[in-house]
Amino acid sequence: MTQLDQRIRLRQSYLAPEAFHTREQTDELYAVPHVNFPEWVLSRHTQRRGDERVLDIGAAYGVYYQLAPRFFPNGAYYPAEWSTNLLSSFHQQPATPGCCGLVGSPAKLPFAADTFDVVLANDMLYHLPDVAAAINEVHRVLKPTGVLIAATHSRFTMAEFDTLTRRTLTLLGHPPADNTSHFGLFLQNFDLEVGSILLARKFRAVMRHDMPGTLVFKEAKPVIDFLNSSRAAREPYLPEAVQWEDFIAVMADQVRRLISHFGELTINRLSGVLLAADSGSFAKDYFDILDGR
Repeated sequence: MTQLDQRIRLRQSYLAPEAFHTREQTDELYAVPHVNFPEWVLSRHTQRRGDERVLDIGAAYGVYYQLAPRFFPNGAYYPAEWSTNLLSSFHQQPATPGCCGLVGSPAKLPFAADTFDVVLANDMLYHLPDVAAAINEVHRVLKPTGVLIAATHSRFTMAEFDTLTRRTLTLLGHPPADNTSHFGLFLQNFDLEVGSILLARKFRAVMRHDMPGTLVFKEAKPVIDFLNSSRAAREPYLPEAVQWEDFIAVMADQVRRLISHFGELTINRLSGVLLAADSGSFAKDYFDILDGR
């Protein structure tokens, strides 16, 4: 099994329906303020005409598919996914003009150069073993005036869970040896900080938009449910001798103690979106001046 195949399986597990629904419900019930994140992501692209050809890499359950008619009413939307299981969700939704489903590797897209006005790569690049190869492909299929929209999370998101993770590993006899963010290790290939650098190596301009927020819990069960929903992404980064069941049991005990003492547990989140372009979108006016136009 290749490294890409392993990542595909991990992503399928992370996006399993029950786990995905749990994270959606957590946002719905405990996020302060409550924000429609996908809608916010697309609204960061303020230079829309409405007739763009849009490629959505890692379309999963069609979150952005549902928003495409509003943001690109006269455009064409192409969902792409590595997994036939995830892409099958599109067969359960009404077809829209220009919409088709594709399965393929983000590192080798089945399109000619300069095909798309917009490429969406939201909450998926950190799953890839070779992010640079995927960015190169995105750059190839984008028109010179096109824009990449890539949502992800900061390496510093949910720092409270990182503190609890360190304490848990220490209690289990495996104290972290460095200051790495252990709770968010699965994001390290493309978080907001690293992603900005990787995109700047290929695109002339990169813009970062942050969306800070919190999760506020007044009881322990939804916290534990939320942690368990991300097991597929986080378990591989535990020390080999630490079993998930032991890890989650100690985490749960700490969460209960904190809520009992303070009355609630507040988790600070930092998510956002990176926009990358060569001459169009948010960068057009700047490069027009720079190039003497």
